[in-house]
Amino acid sequence: MKFLDLTEGMMLQADTGFTCLDAGAVRTVQRDERGAFVIACRDGLHCLDGQCADNGDLIGIHQIIED
Repeated sequence: MKFLDLTEGMMLQADTGFTCLDAGAVRTVQRDERGAFVIACRDGLHCLDGQCADNGDLIGIHQIIED
């Protein structure tokens, strides 16, 4: 999934390798006071722009598609 495809309210699931999220944790995308995309984590909020690879893909997080 591309960082540019993020929208507020989207459901994301964490893969392994996060210190602030358990593997498999599902979170809802929010915007913080600066307008940045974030998800709730043990430390407060995890900013998703830090998960963006050079090609724009999100690393370690994927979208949950609800039926």
